Amino acid sequence: GWDSERRGMMESGFVAGGGRWKSGRTGRLWKDKKKAVRKRVAVNAKVAFAFGGGSELGTAYSSVFKDAGYEVCSIDNFEAPTCDHSLCLPPGAPPRSQVSFASRMISESFKDPRPFDVMFNTTIGFTAEGLGSDELFDSVDFMIHTNVDASLVTAKLACQFIKPGGLLFFLGSVAAFAQTHTIGYSIAKAALHQIVRTVALSVGTDLPEGVRVIGIVPVVLDTTIHRNMNNGKAEPDWTPPSIITSKLLSWAEGDSEVPENGSLVAVTSADVQINAEKTARQHLFRYIETPSLIQTRLL
Repeated sequence: GWDSERRGMMESGFVAGGGRWKSGRTGRLWKDKKKAVRKRVAVNAKVAFAFGGGSELGTAYSSVFKDAGYEVCSIDNFEAPTCDHSLCLPPGAPPRSQVSFASRMISESFKDPRPFDVMFNTTIGFTAEGLGSDELFDSVDFMIHTNVDASLVTAKLACQFIKPGGLLFFLGSVAAFAQTHTIGYSIAKAALHQIVRTVALSVGTDLPEGVRVIGIVPVVLDTTIHRNMNNGKAEPDWTPPSIITSKLLSWAEGDSEVPENGSLVAVTSADVQINAEKTARQHLFRYIETPSLIQTRLL
């Protein structure tokens, strides 16, 4: 049932950041993994922040950015072992309390009042309940907590801690643009897309000048949990988290053109035929056109 599935996701670290179904050991606060002591990060350090750094996406994000010389910090309900610093939120903390608790610890742990060059809500969660399910409302509530609440917490923290010109990323889904039976998932992702477009309007007021707010919109992430739900295999249109996080790094480092503020960027993967005997996996990042109002034929 729903409760057992939810517990399994939580125990694997699949669900992170936001929501009332929480576990974690509060007090592991920005620990230096080598010395096991709190440390204040230098002002000139490049720092990447993950809300939900214990997820599979968060792990890929921390690995890619650490390899590039960034300090990586996580806020989650779980220990994020691949991050340099990990803060576990109090179990069951509502979003307002998450922001308050995290703000205090970040302020105490960084010399720079705005330490983060890059911020990414790496929380992931999935439910498949449709209209006929007895678990519909629990499903919707769960997805709102793990996607919408987590994204708003990330955005609120960005108001305080992202650097001018920083990058603020959120994870959407193509499912929000299509007809689908996964009601809770689609509702939450559609709301998240709107959060991206709305938060982008705060640049220069609540967010510092030059910040770019960007939504990453894959078809399906190639994660362990998704493979387990698909007989242990990935489909050709699934995208590994490392592909996405490597692209984010290229934008952060100025190695490729950064999308416009408020953009939704589709990520599509496919096997392309190279010759009669060989195929290659191709990953494309493309703008999604999102006009404020689309008018079609007259009724």
